[in-house]
Amino acid sequence: MSCLLILAATLIAADSPSDAPDPSWRLGPIRYILIVKEDQEYKTLGTEAERAAFIEKFWAALDPTPGTSENERRTEFWKRQAEADRMFQEGMTPGWRTDRGKFYILFGPPDEREQQGPYEIWKYIALPNREADPEVMVRFHRNSHGEFRVGMTKTEYWDPSQQSDGPAVGDTFLGVRTKNGTLEMMRGRFRMTQFPPTDVGADFATASLDYRLRYDYYMVKRDSTRVVVTLALSKEQFRGATGELQIPEIALSVAVDDAKKGKPVGSFTSRMQLAHDDSSHIGRPLLLQGSFIIEPGTYKAIVNILDRRSHRGAMRADTIDVPRFGSGLALSSLALGRLQDDPQEAHRTVGSGSEENRRLIPEPVSNFQQSDSILLAYEVYNVDQDGRAKPDLDVRYELFYITDAGPRQAGKPILLHHLSSKSLAYSLDLRAWPAGTFRWKVLVTDNRSGHRAEGEVDFDVTTSPS
Repeated sequence: MSCLLILAATLIAADSPSDAPDPSWRLGPIRYILIVKEDQEYKTLGTEAERAAFIEKFWAALDPTPGTSENERRTEFWKRQAEADRMFQEGMTPGWRTDRGKFYILFGPPDEREQQGPYEIWKYIALPNREADPEVMVRFHRNSHGEFRVGMTKTEYWDPSQQSDGPAVGDTFLGVRTKNGTLEMMRGRFRMTQFPPTDVGADFATASLDYRLRYDYYMVKRDSTRVVVTLALSKEQFRGATGELQIPEIALSVAVDDAKKGKPVGSFTSRMQLAHDDSSHIGRPLLLQGSFIIEPGTYKAIVNILDRRSHRGAMRADTIDVPRFGSGLALSSLALGRLQDDPQEAHRTVGSGSEENRRLIPEPVSNFQQSDSILLAYEVYNVDQDGRAKPDLDVRYELFYITDAGPRQAGKPILLHHLSSKSLAYSLDLRAWPAGTFRWKVLVTDNRSGHRAEGEVDFDVTTSPS
């Protein structure tokens, strides 16, 4: 028994990688980012002091913010290794040695992760690079032993014996280029937003960007939340010399720190997508969206926005409170936007598969005209379905007119009973409304559990132009 315990302890020590300057350093996760000539040099070092000096020099060369107290790339690398060990261990194989662990360390957490039968599919959005593919899909297949093996992907594995200064030492190093060897998918040996966070904007932005921004929050699972970023951009700044509209190509980069500890938490880069073609409405802004996934908490976010075509850019610092939706009844953000359909279609309750819900784009500035029809849409989480296929929800809508003396109820509450969708929406025709500021309150009751959840959103109504 004692021999087995000694063997187990030896295996655990060997599979607990760190920057300790011992001969086995080059055999740990570092092998994923070492190049051949670095590995060969490290093997020649005979003392602990020589190895320690090599390790410090190695990381210093990769430091994105030289001269500061922290090497963000070094911190991020070992953080991912620890997370990979926690999430992806397979039998006696530590997480960092598995296929999923390798991708996690080198690419970071996937922007989207989906289970399809025996397959697990990860989706990544590439770093800003005009030539690279905007998305990378990686498919892992679970074999009969319960192990996930990488399958279809646009990236490649490099043979480390082919070049002395290009690929990594490990025989399963994740290639940083697509299979034709020309399109770079990562920088700095593994994928993370470039530091300092202003680099993208400083390198390319030549003019300020006129924009409005909002954050919305949606549950992915109990310990992770999707943050959806919506941009409203005035169209005039994107018109060419002859007046034609040139649709921008917006890159969004977000570097996130823990608000209390001040420690880097993660970094996210997204190519923002045009939410809908609104070019026919002269006075309406362009609306674009991007998103990232993060654990609930309070964060300080440095946000960089760059249009690669016009070279307009902006940077801002925000404190974002990412909600924890928990296990009780909860509502996502209340998204309020213009209904694109005929105003006669107002006053309808719709589900997630409806045309109205698909067309809703939340307005960063909730300012509507009396000629508009507006749509409120949201998700309901942790519904008690009691083994049934559909939920049973009651909804109460109340509207208030905001005056100097405080909110004043506008009309009677709207009561809806026994709704069977967790994706809800309601539209209003504003043609008979007075100008002013209004508050829309929502109260949802789960008829099976008796639990309630509520939320509210403010919006302005202005006189329509004659």
